[in-house]
Amino acid sequence: MNQEYALTFALSGNPDGFPGTKKLGVGLTLGGASPYAFSYSIGSNTHTDMEYQYVTAYFTASDTSEVLQFQDQSSYEGSTPYGAVIGNVALTAVPEPTTMLAGALMLLPLGVSAIRIMRKSRVA
Repeated sequence: MNQEYALTFALSGNPDGFPGTKKLGVGLTLGGASPYAFSYSIGSNTHTDMEYQYVTAYFTASDTSEVLQFQDQSSYEGSTPYGAVIGNVALTAVPEPTTMLAGALMLLPLGVSAIRIMRKSRVA
């Protein structure tokens, strides 16, 4: 299979408690350890304005049974219920470079035709 995916999501942190920096691990369940670690430092965000930051991670799925996993890794004297917050999660397949090249080559004749039309209209 070996399909590459782009994962985009909004990241924030629960403003109710410690720690001041929230940590989030993202990975595939069959891939072992989370290859991505994100952090979010609480600033002036509140419940009404979470000040989300959008982040992107890329994964290659080699098996259809793999599961995308988000795991809060925030800790303050053990564990805390005030960890990372995510939203607007989107997972999209990344086209192979050969597919993008083929698409661009298909548009080339249209671009050439447009240039010819523009040149003819200037001459006339």
